[in-house]
Parts: sequence; structure tokens; C-alpha cells
Amino acid sequence: MFVGGRLYWPAHIQRVDKMTQQTISEYIQLNVEDEKGQCFVTYDHDRFFISASEAACACKRHDETKPFQEQLKKLFDHLAEWLKGHREKIEKAFVTVREGGLLFLVVRNSVPYDSEIENSLLDLDIEVAQASGFDLLAMDVLALPLTSEESYQAFLAPGCTWEYA
Repeated sequence: MFVGGRLYWPAHIQRVDKMTQQTISEYIQLNVEDEKGQCFVTYDHDRFFISASEAACACKRHDETKPFQEQLKKLFDHLAEWLKGHREKIEKAFVTVREGGLLFLVVRNSVPYDSEIENSLLDLDIEVAQASGFDLLAMDVLALPLTSEESYQAFLAPGCTWEYA
């Protein structure tokens, strides 16, 4: 947590106040002007050796990404709900990262054009684009007819793709 030019790092140990029996989180205060390296140990025991100013920058960046992460989770949940209603016509579905943002790729389970699924996907695209709850996200949609894995893989970014199961 970064407050007034000072970085407060939550300690791993919490103590119980003997008078009130309340749990109190301990904080370590770091001076951002101190360039001496610090060792930070995460809950999963990863170790990072960085200066206090680098830690402050990381905390600021983390705080700035929270709204984006929350919207992304909401979007994934929204897309999963949409898929539930169309599962009988869909072979596979993915969210991947592209230059302009995200791509929701749907591979249909048939080759002939299906206006119902195409119109529903268009409605989903408009809904997401206009929803204030997704204002930090840019997403395109694309439906492919039933095709080979090699064909739809051409649209997916390696290492940056989530597949709906």
C-alpha cells in the first residue's frame, strides 16, 4: 500500500491484541528514497530483491490494474453465460489477445451459415461494447464454421489464450 510517499508492506504475521482480541495486521514502513535493496518474500515463498522505490512503483501499477482485472473477470463470466445458452451449436470457444484488445473466437459445430448464432454473437458484441461495466476492455468477436484445429489456431495468440471448456 502506497500512502503519502511512504510504502507500507503488509507483514506475513498478524497479531491478536490481548485487550480487544482483534486481529491486527503488522506493516513494515519503507522509505522510498532508500535505494538499498530489500528482500520481499511472497506467500508462495517467491523472493524478490528490489529497492523500496521499485516496490512502490510495483504497488502503484498493481493498484491501477485492479479495475481492469475486475472487468476482465466479469467479461469472462458474461461470455461463459452466453456460451451456456448456445452450447448445442458451438464446438469450441476462446478468448485471446490481439493488437486491438481481446478476441472472442467461437468455432461452430457445423459448416453451413447459421444466422441465429451469428445474430446472437453480434448482439453480444454490441452489448459488451456499450456496457459501462466493460469500459476498460476492447473486444472483437468472430465465428468460424467447423474447421480444423490448425485453421482456428491461426487466430489465437500462443500463451495468451483462454479456452472455454
